[in-house]
Amino acid sequence: MVAQCSPAIRSCIKASAAKALRFYLLRMRVLSLLLLLGSTLWLPGCASSEPEDPNRVSTIPWNRPERWEGQGPLGGFAPSTQ
Repeated sequence: MVAQCSPAIRSCIKASAAKALRFYLLRMRVLSLLLLLGSTLWLPGCASSEPEDPNRVSTIPWNRPERWEGQGPLGGFAPSTQ
């Protein structure tokens, strides 16, 4: 059986629920703004402070194989897997 409450108590419950909802939404808004502010302050730290020279050649040999990346124990012979 559900207990009946007076209209004054119902309005008090509704007012406190609305107050709690407003507090929750305000807290979420503040947390969102702090997260946004933190990310905007943190991300520029990854940027380089030196201007990039378009004529600079990389010293990393991307296309040159290492000594250990040879043909393996079978030499140039490898069975095809088709």
